[in-house]
Amino acid sequence: MIGVILSKVATVFILMGLGFFLNKRGILPGEMDKALSRLLMSVTSPCLIISTMASKEIGEGLWGNVLTAMGLSAAYFAVFMVIAEIVCRRILKIPPEKDCGVYMMLFVSINNGFMGFPITLAIFGEDVLFYMVFFQVTQLLYLYGPGTVRLHYGDGEEFSKTRALKTILGPNTIAAVIGLVIMALSLRLPDFIMEPIDIIGDSTTMLSMLVIGMELGMSDFRAIARNRHLIRMSAIKMILCPVLTLLLVNWLPVITEIKIILIFGSAFPSAVAVAAIAANENKNSVLSAEGVAITTLMSLATIPITAAVITLLYL
Repeated sequence: MIGVILSKVATVFILMGLGFFLNKRGILPGEMDKALSRLLMSVTSPCLIISTMASKEIGEGLWGNVLTAMGLSAAYFAVFMVIAEIVCRRILKIPPEKDCGVYMMLFVSINNGFMGFPITLAIFGEDVLFYMVFFQVTQLLYLYGPGTVRLHYGDGEEFSKTRALKTILGPNTIAAVIGLVIMALSLRLPDFIMEPIDIIGDSTTMLSMLVIGMELGMSDFRAIARNRHLIRMSAIKMILCPVLTLLLVNWLPVITEIKIILIFGSAFPSAVAVAAIAANENKNSVLSAEGVAITTLMSLATIPITAAVITLLYL
């Protein structure tokens, strides 16, 4: 278990390190950040969503559990959006104009795709991984809808209702709707359509990591160490989220696999997509990248501890 976790964390930091190196050498200068982020948001991420959802065949008798998993996943993000505001505004007292929305998105989002899928498969097997996919699908709807709107917390009139609606109805939301239709109707798209979508979607993780590395290349690491808000928010997220999720879902009358994905997913670090979304929305993408890096380091402790607790309780 520890070996799998270390391997995935090492991969994350190697790809981030590559982006950092390329930025410092001028191969990926800071001005490319916006272009890469738009590529991620408008092309590769929508392809990844469709690819992920189209690859899942839901047999008879499973739809009830799938809908339950997605419903509880949606409840997870709704609850932690409220908690994020309490933590960031009431406890840490981060002013709205000081990137409070970025802190909130880092707090709520989780890396249950790139890190979550292989680690979940290695520890809990395919049955649990099946439902983790739908947790991730729900998160994608959150990230590119309510999460992106929340990113503009404190912008006031500058972020209009029209802009919010445009954000929610962006390429990724459209891709999720297409994916849901494909799943619901059990459609099988031709290979000449799916293969390019799969290839483009698979590049999302690498591009996201490179963007984070680029942002870190523009960071002041001494400033990161002095950023008490970021360190405290990260620590609270990585400890509070798994504990609170366990307390909330342990008593629910649902199958064990759904309980596991919610509890285990909450132990993962902030989603790598946050930095790209922040850059695309003209928010503090450097801060986002720093938050992803710090929570990823902390996950070396939270993931194995949470996995051990789940094993004792449910397996």
